Amino acid sequence: MFDIGVCNQLAGRKSILPHTELFGKSFEQFIFCELHAYLQYANDKRPLTFYRDYSGNEVDFIIGDDVAIEVKSTGMVTDKRIKALQRFTSENIMKYAIVVSLDAMPRQIGKIEVLPWKEFLLRLWGGAY
Repeated sequence: MFDIGVCNQLAGRKSILPHTELFGKSFEQFIFCELHAYLQYANDKRPLTFYRDYSGNEVDFIIGDDVAIEVKSTGMVTDKRIKALQRFTSENIMKYAIVVSLDAMPRQIGKIEVLPWKEFLLRLWGGAY
């Protein structure tokens, strides 16, 4: 299902508790829907893909050759949780490397920008990426 609300309604879910696997998957799906919608509305032809290597390391979303995005449903992203994004961006030149999370404030971990989800969406829909 493309829409987390429709999917949850059909599954009979009344709520999704934070800090659960379902919450994390729903949060990632929410960000995917926003990315997909933005690219469509902006008539942006860059592909929206992902990356996964043979070891199972993955980056949630890649927009064209410019933007690598990891989604974490935690309120305090640590460098330990973003190893795959760090490895990917060390091997690939990206204009932006972003972690979208539940963090309270924007910050940097090395070259990677950690953004609260609302801030990320404001920037995305503002055309920053």
